[in-house]
Amino acid sequence: MTVDTISESKEYSSIWEMYGLKANPFSSDPLLVSGGILSMDCFTGRKKESDRMSMHFRSLGGSRLLVVGDVGVGKTSFVNFVRKSAIDKGGYFSPIGEIKIESNWTAADFILNTLSTIYYTLELRQQQKYVDKEILEELKKIARIISINKNIGGNVGVGIFSFGGSYGRETILNTNFNSTALIEFLKKTINEIQKSTKKDIILHYNNLENLKENKIKTLFNDLRDFLQIPNVQFVFVGNLVVSGIIRSIPRVSSIFSETIQLETLSYEEVLEILRKRMNDLSISSKLKIITPFDDSAIKELYKLYEGNLRSILTSLESAVIASFKNVPFILDKNDLATILNKELKSTYLKHINETPLKVIHNMVLYKEITNKSIAENLKMSPSNISNYLHTLEENGCVVVRRKNGKDKFWSVEPKLKWLLLKEDEEAKKQKHLSVSI
Repeated sequence: MTVDTISESKEYSSIWEMYGLKANPFSSDPLLVSGGILSMDCFTGRKKESDRMSMHFRSLGGSRLLVVGDVGVGKTSFVNFVRKSAIDKGGYFSPIGEIKIESNWTAADFILNTLSTIYYTLELRQQQKYVDKEILEELKKIARIISINKNIGGNVGVGIFSFGGSYGRETILNTNFNSTALIEFLKKTINEIQKSTKKDIILHYNNLENLKENKIKTLFNDLRDFLQIPNVQFVFVGNLVVSGIIRSIPRVSSIFSETIQLETLSYEEVLEILRKRMNDLSISSKLKIITPFDDSAIKELYKLYEGNLRSILTSLESAVIASFKNVPFILDKNDLATILNKELKSTYLKHINETPLKVIHNMVLYKEITNKSIAENLKMSPSNISNYLHTLEENGCVVVRRKNGKDKFWSVEPKLKWLLLKEDEEAKKQKHLSVSI
């Protein structure tokens, strides 16, 4: 359905202006503690979970929290919401951005990147007075080393950084790394900040799901002493696989305070988020917002993705962009099915052979499924299915959602679920009739 309410004579910098919006309301980027296109006012729900995390922060002394859930349920936005509340209302110190763990990090890289992030936050917030000049100078050197190594594509690790003898004396580049001295320096930094805030420091780490199982085990075993630094609230974000891996490391899982698992939001909460986003991005109170979808489209996507917010947003963005022809277009569920199926055939399914395609058609029926179950459904050998899954995984079509012992539970890339969107037969007849006339 098109809506011709805005003159086409004006040139628009983006299609979203034609809907009365400053930017894309369906962005899947997380809400940020500071900055970002969307304000934190767009956050909705999760009261029980946010109260739980806030209680840990208020208890003081330090904790280690793991926030897990399916990809796309809003884990990073959730942690950022609780962190921003703690910063704004409670005076806690927490880095402006979450710390994104990289797959090649050693324990040394982990600690050094933490210190670098603390430095940049002190600078950006003009809170240099929280630490003495000597500590600030050392933090500055660390931040510069981190920046140089990222620019040349390396990691910090053993071999390029060391505190000579003790923290706070001299920073030198050599082949020795004194991790004990580095942790002591971090403690010193935290104590200095705490003197000003009288609160714990909150550190938020992302991207754990991007690390392989052995890497996570090695990294956390090496970081156990670091994670027990007093007066730090450590928050780690990962998927359901990460939760199982952490539980499998007894000496590490024993020091974790709690695992907070996020489920999908309710249909009403998703509608509320969409309403808030549209209002937040309104160009002007004098200009009417044209909502690019009707309720039938949202109901269809909510049912298809069982409430997964990122998948809903990504699908809406794809459909609006594909349907836009210089005038606003309001999507109903039939438009959604037609447009997204066409998009799917021209992208993910374009080079998929017949048998792997059968595997996909079977997998889209399930939230998760094992190799064995797929083999039984398709009456094929598990070894053949395993080969197809491996190929599909390399092509970005399937992922391992979680593990249970030796069993892997697979899920399709969310966009492949568009295969299940069907246009109503009556709508098809009406469309055919209008074309004939």
